[in-house]
Amino acid sequence: VAMDDDYETEENVLLFERTYASLIACIAPGFFGQLLFYPV
Repeated sequence: VAMDDDYETEENVLLFERTYASLIACIAPGFFGQLLFYPV
């Protein structure tokens, strides 16, 4: 049972990392574009 729990947790972490990476990929270009247009 412990092994199954660990496997389940690993799957959730991978899914979370993929979702997070996708969000970063979508947001990062616009964010850096704003930095280029509005230098501090």
